[in-house]
Amino acid sequence: MLLDLAFMGVLFLLSIPLTCGYFAYTRGRSFWLWFALGLLLPGIAHLILVCLPDSSNPLEKELESIRIQNSLLGTKPRSYAEKRFHRLIKDKKHTIRFSGAPATQSDVVTAQIWVNNQNLLAQLVKHEKLLKYYRFEPLPIELVMPPSNHLLGEPVAPYQNRFKRSAIFVHRNSEGVATAQIRVKIEPHPEYVIWYDFVLEHMGVERPLRKIRALVFNRLQYIEALDHLADLEIRA
Repeated sequence: MLLDLAFMGVLFLLSIPLTCGYFAYTRGRSFWLWFALGLLLPGIAHLILVCLPDSSNPLEKELESIRIQNSLLGTKPRSYAEKRFHRLIKDKKHTIRFSGAPATQSDVVTAQIWVNNQNLLAQLVKHEKLLKYYRFEPLPIELVMPPSNHLLGEPVAPYQNRFKRSAIFVHRNSEGVATAQIRVKIEPHPEYVIWYDFVLEHMGVERPLRKIRALVFNRLQYIEALDHLADLEIRA
């Protein structure tokens, strides 16, 4: 009786590495290697095997490469920035366009920014009450239109800060000196341009504008809008 029980116990224990070895064999791997691993690391060896690519599939190496490149199936953990990017591009995309208008305190022509056919400055002030205490004006048109890359993530001094945020609106005092700016981080991607991390900088102190959500633009439409602004200025 004891011998029978011992024999049944041995068979039960061997069933785990046998299953692991057979599963490995069906996926184009060594039966005996995975039998031994299943014997030494029961359960853990199965989990490792499931995560490995199927060697019996001639396309698996290519599929594995695609997974790694696209951060799929846990082959490459996504960073916070990658997760934020993928979350943003799932949302509705915004449209942007520009128009020229004289500045309030000078004869300089400035570039008005319109997002979803609404004035961007008016939208920002609506969401952030703090901005109502300032009288902002858009940037000089020369700073916005090509070949400038100020609105493509390469801020131009003095319309930038140490974090490389681009100024998009400027507040000037009665002498015409810029004392405050609305700045944003501009992140270009192959298919998208993202505006995020809006701040108000006043006298060297930055205050985050947390109620303003990130804006995601189709890069082609974004570039076309900048080019269109340049065409308007040339015709003028």
